[in-house]
Amino acid sequence: VSSIQDCIDCEVLELVSVQGGIMASYRYTLLPTDEGYTRLKLQVSVRAMGLWKLLRGMVAKAVAKSDSNQLARFMAFVMAR
Repeated sequence: VSSIQDCIDCEVLELVSVQGGIMASYRYTLLPTDEGYTRLKLQVSVRAMGLWKLLRGMVAKAVAKSDSNQLARFMAFVMAR
């Protein structure tokens, strides 16, 4: 479960998910293009707390693998609206 951490002028949306000692932040940025389309940029950061710091690298790779479809899922959500 994620919660909206920040929403700036409907151009930037940040979702944060916390599970145990791991916090993942997903920052979506909508960028207009010269062709009249919108480009979606996703930045993901993973923060480890406590003993999870020792496994941060492995956790970050696991998050990247499990969330590799985030942009497609976000696009499908927007297009359905």
